[in-house]
Amino acid sequence: MKRLTSNIVSCFLLIGLVSIGYNKPDKETIPGDQAKRSQEQSGPSNPCQWKDRIVQAIDRINHEYKTSEKPLTIEKLVFFDQNLRRLLSSNSVLYPCNDDGLSWSRKYIKIGVYVGHFGNVTYSGVLLVRAHKMNPYSEYRKYTLYSTIYGDHQFDAYAVTPNLQMAYRYKKEFPSGPFIGRIYSTLGGFYKDLYMVLRDNLRDYKYDCFKRYIDGTPHEKQTRRGWRD
Repeated sequence: MKRLTSNIVSCFLLIGLVSIGYNKPDKETIPGDQAKRSQEQSGPSNPCQWKDRIVQAIDRINHEYKTSEKPLTIEKLVFFDQNLRRLLSSNSVLYPCNDDGLSWSRKYIKIGVYVGHFGNVTYSGVLLVRAHKMNPYSEYRKYTLYSTIYGDHQFDAYAVTPNLQMAYRYKKEFPSGPFIGRIYSTLGGFYKDLYMVLRDNLRDYKYDCFKRYIDGTPHEKQTRRGWRD
């Protein structure tokens, strides 16, 4: 079991893909960034101080989510999703101070915030998934369509690869969309890793991560194709 877990984690590191994404909603503030800047300006002190302030920002989002009028609209779900992505994507090494992962997972499970395997606080994308399911062709499709690429990454789903078909669809529909930077990063990272697997040509766990993308074409031709893509 220990070896299997190690292989899964390594597969995740090889793929190098994250579910959060980074975008910049119009006229939104980033409470976590403000907290971090405040900590940097005030000089060294309690190392948990700025992280505690980010936790306060998560608490605020969680409270607003719980107290919002129900049922939540697509617009509201997208709003909460974007705030969480901006907060946590710019603070990816954040981990809870004076707390533990299990209590975090329970406390923020409704908004999809949890402590991952490496101790970092991350966001599963569940709110955007919900918004897209409510209406895939809403006026917020340029946001919600992104959820079809990764889905809802619950807890330690390490070796999750992106849905390439949906990534290309997003690229085609929204060439200037709020997630387009993440789309290019996803596609570039995927084909880079596929190329390295083909180049090394080792039948190991890394090969298993990508074997469904490897066909019967001669190996050298596939390697060149992976590099070109």
